This record gives sequence, structure tokens and C-alpha cells, in this order.
Amino acid sequence: MIFVTTLTTAITSMPRDYKHVPGTKVYKKHTKAKMEAALRAVKSGMSYRKAAAKFGIPRSVLNRKKLRPNLKKQGGQPVLGTDVEELLVKRVKTCGEWGFPMDSMDLRLIVKGYLDRRGMNIAKFKENMPGKEWAVSFLSE
Repeated sequence: MIFVTTLTTAITSMPRDYKHVPGTKVYKKHTKAKMEAALRAVKSGMSYRKAAAKFGIPRSVLNRKKLRPNLKKQGGQPVLGTDVEELLVKRVKTCGEWGFPMDSMDLRLIVKGYLDRRGMNIAKFKENMPGKEWAVSFLSE
């Protein structure tokens, strides 16, 4: 009986594992170094076609990155914003270095307090409290 309870608790606290659905678009991942090198080559006068062939990145991607360098990533965007999430990561690491490690509940309470103090209301969070899945996903990245 104890084993079943522990197992169901472990299963419910795990984040979702998203699977690729056949027939949907798969985005190819290009390394940042390769992308920057290809864009430098285009800016220095190389044609899009030659840069695409040399670095293995499609012309349309090079053109889009050159025209709009601050594009958002595909998929879901960070709920708090990248700058806030980076700051939160720094603070959690600092607490760990000082000998005060945090668990996922501490992290969730910190985010709730931050949102409440700022007067922000995130519709994804129930009463501004991030869920267990959000915390596990945040800590895994």
C-alpha cells in the first residue's frame, strides 16, 4: 500500500512528456555559433544561397534572422519573461551556495510573492501560485 501511494505521488509530480504528433511541423535546431557565422558571412557580402549551402541553414531562416534578429522561439514563451526567470535562477543558486537549498514549494511561493507584490495576475496560475509542473519544468531547464 505504501509503495502504491509513493508511486502515484511520484507519477503525479512528474512533468508532462510531450511527444511529436505525426504530420505536424518539426523545427530543425541550428547551433548558435553556426547561425552567427552564417549571418556574419551574409553581412560581409556572401549571398544567402552560398551561406545556406556552406552552413547547412535554409535561406529563409537566414533571411528571417537578418531582418528580425530578436524573434521569439517557437513554442510556449516564458510566463515571467526571460529577464525575470534569469534573475530567479541567480537567486536560487545564491541561496544554495549560502547553504539554504530550496525545494519546488519554496520556488513556487517566491514566484507567487513576486507576482502579488508587482500586482501581476497570471491567468495560467491559480491565484498566482505556479503549479508543480511549472516548478519541475523550470528547475529542469
